[in-house]
Amino acid sequence: MNYHRSFESLAELKFCISCGAEINFEYNGHEYGIGKTMDNKYYIGSCFRKGEPEPGDELISSDEEDILNYSLGEKKLRECLNEIVVLDRTL
Repeated sequence: MNYHRSFESLAELKFCISCGAEINFEYNGHEYGIGKTMDNKYYIGSCFRKGEPEPGDELISSDEEDILNYSLGEKKLRECLNEIVVLDRTL
């Protein structure tokens, strides 16, 4: 596990999202990606091969709070910060 890539707080994750960081993480056996679109909106979605979002599972929003409230099954992203395994991040 790469702890140096983990987030120490919700504020750190929110900061990284707001800066347009690309984040790949695993939760409960599924891989997810967070990033920013060309029109400066944020996205999150589950991934399959090569880190591309699965169709229909993504959320695109202009508010990072929506990303933090994205459902990872029975929990929201903001509720399981200590349970995710960060695979890669740019910030």
